[in-house]
Amino acid sequence: KSYYPCLEVDEFWTYVENKSKKYWLIYAYERQSGEIVAYVWGKQDLKTAKGLREKRKHLI
Repeated sequence: KSYYPCLEVDEFWTYVENKSKKYWLIYAYERQSGEIVAYVWGKQDLKTAKGLREKRKHLI
């Protein structure tokens, strides 16, 4: 599908190796189908959040 009328965004974070290395997974999905249409994985910062925004721009 190349167009989605409505996408929802969710997130979770986890540690990698030790508690000082916290990483973030943010994803956009279509509620009806549960299809994950875009995601980013990275440090918990604005750069990572903007990465998801860029990936989903063409989907809505």
